[in-house]
Amino acid sequence: MISVPVGGTAQLDCAVFADPLPSNVEWIWRNKYGIETELDSAIAHIVTTRGNQKMMSTLTIPDVAVRDGGDYVCKTTNMFGSVMRNIHLEIEESIPNLIIITSITAGAILLVTVAVVLVIIAKRRGWICKSHLDDTIEVPSSRPMPPVPKYVYKTGTIDSGVEDLELQEMYGTLKPRPPPRMEKKWESVGLSYSGLVNSTYPPPNPSV
Repeated sequence: MISVPVGGTAQLDCAVFADPLPSNVEWIWRNKYGIETELDSAIAHIVTTRGNQKMMSTLTIPDVAVRDGGDYVCKTTNMFGSVMRNIHLEIEESIPNLIIITSITAGAILLVTVAVVLVIIAKRRGWICKSHLDDTIEVPSSRPMPPVPKYVYKTGTIDSGVEDLELQEMYGTLKPRPPPRMEKKWESVGLSYSGLVNSTYPPPNPSV
């Protein structure tokens, strides 16, 4: 494992001893999420030297950041097989950054604690009105209808268009008063006595 502070330069060396020597050395970066990226000269500074049955490859990362941490794998292959080496790069945060982060965290915790204490004190001393939103709203129950009197008369005339009504207590409903009964005249019965009325002869005398 290699530790480098933030902003420093990381230099990773990979030495290979083989006969015959491989043609090249590959570098692979595996970040903390397990995602692998193949590195080449276009995106990284790689220098490879060859000697007597020895090959040295150096990967240089200038101005490293926290995101550059992870595992760096050097891999090479010849006619007899493949070999690889894993180098873990740990990025150390600078002391000023740690102090700033720690101070901000401590300040936030302190502010939250002070706010909670002030709210508790204010509630105990009655400085904060209690919320009535949670109070149960009592809905007044509907008042029962007064009992309908058994007999209530309302009079009127035919000209006024108001008929006589009679309110009776009949299962809670209103019962209209029946129309008054009219006395039938004898003319409307259907019997005719015109023969007796128009007769000029006196009635016969009763026999003795």
